[in-house]
Amino acid sequence: MRIIGGYQDTRKNNEDFAITPFLFRVWVKDADYKIAGIGICWGWMSIHISLGFNLPKGYPTFTKI
Repeated sequence: MRIIGGYQDTRKNNEDFAITPFLFRVWVKDADYKIAGIGICWGWMSIHISLGFNLPKGYPTFTKI
């Protein structure tokens, strides 16, 4: 189990400006690993903090998308 985080500029997905901040859920379930967490989005920026289970050794602790 490892704590991981990430950041994304949502303009790259052609998303609108988020006037009000909102929480979102992070849930990734693959055959080998699971990631569950929570994040916040406001404006064009979103960040998350999550727990990763059975992650490979080289998996990054913080990702920027």
